[in-house]
Amino acid sequence: MDNEPQPLTADELKRFYEYLREKKIFCKEKTPFKRKARFWQREQGKGLIIPNIKEVLLKETSAKEGKNFYMDNFGIFDAVQKRYPNFSEQLYQDMLSSKHIPFNMFIPLYEGKGKDNKYFTKIFNEIIGNKIKSIDLLEIEKPIEYLEDETSFDAYIEYTSIDNEIDNRKGIIGIEVKYTETSYSLKTKSAERDKVYTENSTYYTITNASPAFIGKPYTPKDELRKNEYRQIWRNHILGESILQKNNEKFKDFTSITVYPKGNNHFTTVGKNYKDKFLDNKYKHRCLFFKYEDLFDLFEKHCPNKKYKKWIEWMELRYIVNDDEIRKICQIK
Repeated sequence: MDNEPQPLTADELKRFYEYLREKKIFCKEKTPFKRKARFWQREQGKGLIIPNIKEVLLKETSAKEGKNFYMDNFGIFDAVQKRYPNFSEQLYQDMLSSKHIPFNMFIPLYEGKGKDNKYFTKIFNEIIGNKIKSIDLLEIEKPIEYLEDETSFDAYIEYTSIDNEIDNRKGIIGIEVKYTETSYSLKTKSAERDKVYTENSTYYTITNASPAFIGKPYTPKDELRKNEYRQIWRNHILGESILQKNNEKFKDFTSITVYPKGNNHFTTVGKNYKDKFLDNKYKHRCLFFKYEDLFDLFEKHCPNKKYKKWIEWMELRYIVNDDEIRKICQIK
């Protein structure tokens, strides 16, 4: 993305917060990016949102019409309704939640199967390093039971490897899409909490059996269970569990966390996770990729006009534009 706006300075942020208070705009978020993102989604939803309650919650009629999704060409909302036929506030209505983003972000790339997914294949070959011959399966929010806690990938991809003639096994990619989220705390009572606080749980069994991790054996006393690392770790070992239980079918796995540049939590924590816990030979299994860089790849590999409209919509919807915030809030 060329000519990216510079982030608001400390003084500009102060004036931005004053503007929110003056206009009585609801904003409970603590981090600057979360505050800007809430305001940005409010601006995108003008005329569609519920007034005076939550500035990022669509009116129910707008939500049921699919206004939280890109509506031209690609059948995104049809896929949403097929996967989640019952109305969900978080998915259908909440503009700030990341739950709906994987549908908007990946379904347009998956048209047909195998060799027909030429754009999708080119994009992900740049991300994971030219391993893909064809993408064979895309599922949004695919439930996978290996961790026994209802964990799912936001997007799950199976692909045929370039060296498929030598090794007939497939590769898999598990994608976690973030927007404003940062660290991840556990509910007091949850299946996942039991996995993190019990030494012989599935989490630790998979981690200690994986060649990707250094410093083994891990126990609940180690740093992996910390809020800042926990979801990265969980998504990573979900893929490791697939390799361990389906070794004859799958040969490689890549965990990718996708997040906007403004949410720099994952830039810092992602690097720390790889440096602290992963063997150098396996760091390729855990990647962190910014929206902005992903959209650049969309523009590079999706030349069709219908994709251009979709990419422009995605950039407008999800990339918080500080220059536009300056204009709206009259920050000079």
